[in-house]
Amino acid sequence: MSTVLRPLSRAQTYRNLLYLLIMFPLGIAYFVLLTVGTVLGLGLTVVLVGVPLLIGVILGSRYLSAFERELTNALLNLDIRPPEDAITDETTLWPQIRVRVVARSTWKGIVYLVLKLPLGILVFSLLIASLSVSAGLLLAPFIYTVPSTGIELGIWTIDTLTEAVIAVPIGMIGLITSMSLFNVTARLLGKIALILL
Repeated sequence: MSTVLRPLSRAQTYRNLLYLLIMFPLGIAYFVLLTVGTVLGLGLTVVLVGVPLLIGVILGSRYLSAFERELTNALLNLDIRPPEDAITDETTLWPQIRVRVVARSTWKGIVYLVLKLPLGILVFSLLIASLSVSAGLLLAPFIYTVPSTGIELGIWTIDTLTEAVIAVPIGMIGLITSMSLFNVTARLLGKIALILL
């Protein structure tokens, strides 16, 4: 029984859950910053202000990637090391900028930041749907009378106390299954982060 309930008793499960929950808002923030910066930069290249802006967006993405690396390490208990392909012995500004702009890790980081939004939307939708259904089933004995028609679950309507009590173990199985799947999802996303960050 303890093996079955392990996903609910491990602290890492809740760190994984937090990581998955914040993917969506972070994905929106990264998408907006990168998109607005790139569009403005391209639009302003005519007056030469756009080139420094584009370079700023590219260099700024390195800081966002570093933040993501630290966040992923902290929440998913990983050890993703900073890339070393943007290190240079040059002391003047332009060679330092050039090395960072052309570094492979910069562009891999940008790909990761852009992927964060679609992956975040998918994960957030699945997470909210599965957790809300599981919670509804677990709380069925207390809430089945709140809507006058009972709790509608597609082909099953919970409108008696007996059905509500039967829903509780089904909700527990759903919650344990969901948490296990979210742990697997977090591990897969950690592998993606390991490759791209």
